[in-house]
Amino acid sequence: MKKLRILITKELEDHQKKIATKVFWDLEEASALKARALSLPAYEAPWKHLWWMITSAKAIPAFQHYNNGENIEKLACTAPAVRAKLIEAGITPKIAGFNAADIAKKISHRKPFGVIHLCAKHSREESANIFRDANIPYIKIPVYETIPENHCITWQHFDGWVVLSPRSIEAFGCSLPPKDMPVAAIGNTTMNALKDAGFTRIFVTSKPEIETLITEFNDYLRNKE
Repeated sequence: MKKLRILITKELEDHQKKIATKVFWDLEEASALKARALSLPAYEAPWKHLWWMITSAKAIPAFQHYNNGENIEKLACTAPAVRAKLIEAGITPKIAGFNAADIAKKISHRKPFGVIHLCAKHSREESANIFRDANIPYIKIPVYETIPENHCITWQHFDGWVVLSPRSIEAFGCSLPPKDMPVAAIGNTTMNALKDAGFTRIFVTSKPEIETLITEFNDYLRNKE
């Protein structure tokens, strides 16, 4: 089987790299965004009575700052990697989900007193909309921001590009691939950003998971050979 050379806009977990190796991908990881911690605002809230949302491992230090070592049971997180980092820090989340919208729905079903979301400065509004529709108080605390890296890539030897957020496109602004290169996206927001950028061969994975994206995008590319 021919190896496919794929560029992805983040560093993968080891188990995700193994999946890419299994489907004969020659993978190049180029993180599109770097994180920078923000100054944490002072908040007075009944922390123990609220649900916490952590949607990135970058927010874990802020969670540790706010809970001050107390055992917080009402904690929800996304992605196996975030959950693993929490457990490594001695924190066990009660709920896990695919993405912020998924865990927001799961929390809403429990009719909480309120929710605190430790997130990026430019986080999406899906969670806020879900909690607003359910009449659940929602506090969003930006604890880090993401800044696009600048990459200049020679694209002629690549077979595909995996883009994980609209802001990732900014990081490759000086050298975007040809508009007819196959590009994989997670979610409609990223798909629409790629369309706006002029890309014509966009594949959207059926589930918001890297593992699913690798296997499905690989099938898509192989069927085009």
